[in-house]
Amino acid sequence: MIEIAMQLPSVDDLFERFDPSPAERRRLSQDAVAYLLAALKSQKERGPIVIELLLPAESARGPENEAVLRNAVPTHFRRLIVVADKDIARIRRIARVFVPIGLVIMCVCMLIENWLTEGNDRHLRHSVGEGILVLGWVALWAPFEHLLFGRLPVMRERSYYRQLAGAEVKVRYT
Repeated sequence: MIEIAMQLPSVDDLFERFDPSPAERRRLSQDAVAYLLAALKSQKERGPIVIELLLPAESARGPENEAVLRNAVPTHFRRLIVVADKDIARIRRIARVFVPIGLVIMCVCMLIENWLTEGNDRHLRHSVGEGILVLGWVALWAPFEHLLFGRLPVMRERSYYRQLAGAEVKVRYT
């Protein structure tokens, strides 16, 4: 089990200050999200996650406030999962557009290189032809890198969001 304790000076420190949404839908503050992600990433073990929100005794108590606090963290990270899914789809769409463009550029560069070097022993033309061929490979490299590896960081973050979305949240007054 992974336990993450989060000491808060007040309930409002958990949420984004200028979010006008009702309490059930307020976004977590960037500091709170960064803290939870850093705490999770630093853990060596795996297992269920328990987040304990430690609030001052004078904070507004009540079952409705505690329910809002218990739901705030999973709700926020479920929204981040949706955003990450959209980012992954966008990266995939961009790659699908640029891979064919890279292939066309590569084919054009191969044709130019072949035209420059065919039946010619001049070193300058061979050098220019080889340079154009390298340009074609470079034009092909970036789209394939985007297609194959561009979404990996987003997928990694999404896995952390999923773990935190499934976390049990406890509220304790100190």
